[in-house]
Amino acid sequence: MDNRTLLKKCIDEFSKENLVNVFRRICPKYSYQEENYSHYLDKYAEKIKSLQKLGSAEDDEASRLLFFMGEIKGLYSSQTGKKMQYELAKEILKAENYDAGLFAFYDSAGNFRFSLVHALYSGKKRSFNNFRRYTYLVLKNTPNKTFLNQIGKSELSSMDKILEAFSIEAVSKDFYAGFQPKFEKIASVIRGDTALTEDARRNFALLFVIRIVFLGFIQKKGWMGGSKGFIQDLWKEYKESKDSGDSFYKEWLEPVFFTILNSPPGKKCLSDDTPFSEATKKILDSAPYLNGGIFTRNEDMDTKGRYIPDKEIEDFFEFLFQYNFTIEENSLYDEELELNPEFLGIIFEQLVNKENGAVYTPRTEVDLMCRLALAKWLEKNS
Repeated sequence: MDNRTLLKKCIDEFSKENLVNVFRRICPKYSYQEENYSHYLDKYAEKIKSLQKLGSAEDDEASRLLFFMGEIKGLYSSQTGKKMQYELAKEILKAENYDAGLFAFYDSAGNFRFSLVHALYSGKKRSFNNFRRYTYLVLKNTPNKTFLNQIGKSELSSMDKILEAFSIEAVSKDFYAGFQPKFEKIASVIRGDTALTEDARRNFALLFVIRIVFLGFIQKKGWMGGSKGFIQDLWKEYKESKDSGDSFYKEWLEPVFFTILNSPPGKKCLSDDTPFSEATKKILDSAPYLNGGIFTRNEDMDTKGRYIPDKEIEDFFEFLFQYNFTIEENSLYDEELELNPEFLGIIFEQLVNKENGAVYTPRTEVDLMCRLALAKWLEKNS
């Protein structure tokens, strides 16, 4: 049984046995040792029900790793017990004098947060105050593609390889490797305007994918009538309707973009001949007003009759929604390894010429610059 099969089994049926099998497969130096760690839970009993140590490992460079499984109270959302789990992990690693730990906190439905927490170093000296966490939130009935890809191909035989398996850079690279050919295909098939230049094609394709990715985050928030799969459901409704002839972009997406998301409450007036079902109209009527410009009709691109054929839209949807969306932005010491809002910046930077100033600055770097500037100011003024 290969890594991905073991991981899928753990997702489908989370249990101690399946988790230990995953640890054994992905970490060659793993040594099973079960121990009750509930004595650490006094401060965390409000959110965490139980905690067990499931083993340890030591690599060739003498970095030491602990393995844990814990059960939370209640069901997972993106924020459930997140901070408390992090604080507990740091406390254990400090007390046990270990370099890092793999923690799987699960809920009663079998969803789990799979996290690496590790100490930061200054040269060869470990800091007992600063730790960093990287997390995959693994939910049943979602694709969990990033988790399966990154952990599925990993062998955690050294701290460097462990960090690579939990690297946001690796996740971004993997995503973009699949994203770019989809984007290029969309740009090459745009129809409805015979005077298209290559730049115009790419700009129209870029605007389309950014709108769809942005809408993916909006539906993840539950702002599309509570539906977290609104776009996929809209596509399914279109496929089951009598519409045909590559009409999804013009007849279905444009009203969502320009009439619904670009109009304030009370002014979301769909025409009588819109093809949406009553259930979809009800969702659209409660959709948010996003007046930041992204869904404003662009005079240079959205008024020329341009559209994208159904096949390329379907291919892009199938690719994009294999990934889990998270609405949590990363901080300096805590990173979610899923599609987060930073990906909009990453996509834009990768696709647009950096010489024109399209360089995305991650939140962690902004945070560092602010800290350095504040420290300098305090040094001069105190």
